[in-house]
Amino acid sequence: MRTLLLPRLLASAWLALFVYALLSVTLGPGGVAAAGELERGISAMKANLVALEEKNRALSADLEALRSDRDRGAREARALGYLAERESEVVIVGRPRAEPLRPEAGQALPAKSPASVDDGSMKALAGLAGLLSFAASLVFRPLPQAQRSRRRRGGAAAAVAGTILSSIL
Repeated sequence: MRTLLLPRLLASAWLALFVYALLSVTLGPGGVAAAGELERGISAMKANLVALEEKNRALSADLEALRSDRDRGAREARALGYLAERESEVVIVGRPRAEPLRPEAGQALPAKSPASVDDGSMKALAGLAGLLSFAASLVFRPLPQAQRSRRRRGGAAAAVAGTILSSIL
């Protein structure tokens, strides 16, 4: 019985190592699931970059128009709430005041770490799998020696045929 414990223990250790490696590759911080989540983040950032480039082109065109047309600059300043020295503001009561026009600067997408299973949990699951396999190997005993040798030689049919042939001869 003692000679069977070491192979069972080694097989359980290999199983635990395999489970840990499988969990690391699929659910770990550098695994397949994390890589997919990072790819989705990269796609969102690329789309945001295209939108920001378009907004930058529009703002550059507005800036060039403000530089070339002095009246437009004054109109934009009034829209933002600025008045010239000799100008005064007229407020009509009962009518909502227009919100100042402020160009949006764009949306910053922060890079965040993908969700993954922490290393300690993966090790605990792998160790549990190894312990369960070792316990199962102790509960489920191997076949007796006679049945194992019959199976190696060809199974039950070969054993019956061997018995018939030995009784005839």
